[in-house]
Amino acid sequence: MPSQKLEWTFNNNQIAVNIPKGYKKGDNLDIDRAIPFIFKLTVYKDADTQRETLYIECLKNNVLNGAVESTLTGLGGSLREFMDYGVAFKPVVYAGLQKTIELHYMDIHYGNPSANASIFTKAFNTIGDFASSYAPVKKATEHDDGMYHIPVADFDLLLIESGIPSYQLQSIKAEMKKRGYIKTGQGRYSNLKRLGAGAVTTRVISIIKDAFAEYLSADETKEPAMASGESK
Repeated sequence: MPSQKLEWTFNNNQIAVNIPKGYKKGDNLDIDRAIPFIFKLTVYKDADTQRETLYIECLKNNVLNGAVESTLTGLGGSLREFMDYGVAFKPVVYAGLQKTIELHYMDIHYGNPSANASIFTKAFNTIGDFASSYAPVKKATEHDDGMYHIPVADFDLLLIESGIPSYQLQSIKAEMKKRGYIKTGQGRYSNLKRLGAGAVTTRVISIIKDAFAEYLSADETKEPAMASGESK
């Protein structure tokens, strides 16, 4: 029997290899290798920026075998990260998987990112340390209105670099709003602020200092110790 072409199929947010009618193991090595794998897709949208994150879980024989986050523009490179989980497909097989995801992207359901209590605690502690522990940061973000104003891009990057998945950022901001930790604009989790004289208006996360006090360091006004011999 001549070799049969590998094709992917999309169904209910999942992608799996299409097994041709009459296919037998050994007819195509690429198909044989792909059969155990299913890729589950979820899209998360940030309410502030409207940017979307594609979360892809890889299952091998119905057991989780890695997950990656991606954007649609960075999809090719993100899929190749599954190589680190032992998914050693040929480049042409990954290219076909990418094409299938792009073709059905607008059919993928939106997910509801729900962080748990431990994620909230980790996020709040990370934000508190950033806002209150370092004098240079304080000078850049603290204003005389009793708030810390952190640019949204910096806020998001801070949490992502601490190990929090980007698709959970929205639920963290929602929880901060719910608890009264942040001042927000109408229908948003962010606020608009000029961070300095002559600066352009920037979209920021405005943390209310008093409300967020339990996550701020006890001695906020302490300046970093100067090196020996250093003078102001």
